[in-house]
Amino acid sequence: MNQFKYISPENKEKTLKILEEEGVNACIVAGSTNVLPDIKVKKLSPKILLDITAIEELRGIDKKKDEICIRPLTTIAELINSELILKEGKILIQAAEQFADPLVRNNATIGGNLITASPGADMAVPLLTLDALIKIESVRQKREVKLKDFFLEPGKTVLQDDEMIVGIEFEQSDINKNG
Repeated sequence: MNQFKYISPENKEKTLKILEEEGVNACIVAGSTNVLPDIKVKKLSPKILLDITAIEELRGIDKKKDEICIRPLTTIAELINSELILKEGKILIQAAEQFADPLVRNNATIGGNLITASPGADMAVPLLTLDALIKIESVRQKREVKLKDFFLEPGKTVLQDDEMIVGIEFEQSDINKNG
């Protein structure tokens, strides 16, 4: 396995600063269900791994007015067990329940599932159906991109080397409640 430096930034701002300084050399990890296997088979060879699992502001689900916000470190298991998602985004629970096995669901994050831009990304289809918006940040800017515009091709997204996903939002509607 390749040698890399392991850093666990304590907050989003420090993570963004490292991404700004290191760019393509840095790779964010959280659930690690994709990154570590990709490093092992040399599909990825980062010089720095940024473990963001301890950054609480990037975890959780909440509602603001008529919008549901899922932060990127929310695990698939947390999504399945969320009363708010059960009430407002049942289609997500239906997809999440088909996602791998319980062990993977406990580690895999919704942000990680989307960032891989895999054609088989389990959470992409229901989020596309919900017309989800991806909230992206870097040191230099904050921007929002519709999920339908986030994926460029298999394995590639619009994210720049110094950016990270900070939220996934969708509007509350009747389709969410009925699933």
